[in-house]
Amino acid sequence: MQPALEALGSHLIRPDLEALLPYLPWQLRGASENYAWVELIGPDGIQYAADFRVGLYWQDADALYPLHRHNAAELYYIFTGAAGWQRGDEQEIIRPSGSYFLHTSGQCHSTRTYSQQLLSIWAWDGDIGWESYTVDPAPIAAT
Repeated sequence: MQPALEALGSHLIRPDLEALLPYLPWQLRGASENYAWVELIGPDGIQYAADFRVGLYWQDADALYPLHRHNAAELYYIFTGAAGWQRGDEQEIIRPSGSYFLHTSGQCHSTRTYSQQLLSIWAWDGDIGWESYTVDPAPIAAT
């Protein structure tokens, strides 16, 4: 995760993130633990909120988070790195740092990093229960 923090440069959030990272309850995922997330605010967050979730998401370079879906609408803002984001059968779009975008309720989507780590903030709204979360077992071809 250090390269993602270094890529923040002099961003105002960098000192706070560096101070907090050792204490955040990251959830690791992936065969080689190549992506992780933490819920900061929400039903399972550090700060409780019943009707939305907000957290941080990190993905290592050269990693794929496969197609998945959930009922919650999901907003992302990329702090550092660039990644390819794909929605369903649409063409993958490379989104650079400073980008923000929305996945609607139930919309299939995936994330692929290339040469850079990704660090972003995400938010869920609407039906935020984990019961609707599913991952597509089929791999996605590189574009």
